Amino acid sequence: MKKVISFLTLSAFVLLPTGCSNDQPIHERKGLTGYVIEADYQKKQLLVAESDQTKLGEKYGAEWYSLNDNAILLDSRNNPALFTDIEVGSKAETWATLLSMESYPSQTDLSKLVIADDVKHPHSSMLQKRPFKMLYTF
Repeated sequence: MKKVISFLTLSAFVLLPTGCSNDQPIHERKGLTGYVIEADYQKKQLLVAESDQTKLGEKYGAEWYSLNDNAILLDSRNNPALFTDIEVGSKAETWATLLSMESYPSQTDLSKLVIADDVKHPHSSMLQKRPFKMLYTF
């Protein structure tokens, strides 16, 4: 009986700290691959829209990404990048940890971003000069 109580006590000491921990595993999901259409450097937000090669159906996927505290920003050579270095018109691959809000464009966090330095949207000089609604009408 003494061994059973010792075993239960030891098990409780091992399991309680892990069961009460706030550390959740982070599940990162692949976001959009497309072009940065709009950038708000003060709010640390980017609007990314799919390209012709990645869109499904008639509608382009578009998503606002808000930079989270642990976000990783990389250039195409996997070198660290600054948020302010991301240019409108740049091709981007995105990852997020939160589910997207169901709106159009949808909204989520930005946990990782890889920018293709050498690839720009063909109309990048025209982007961000008009509101999003005017750029893309479906």
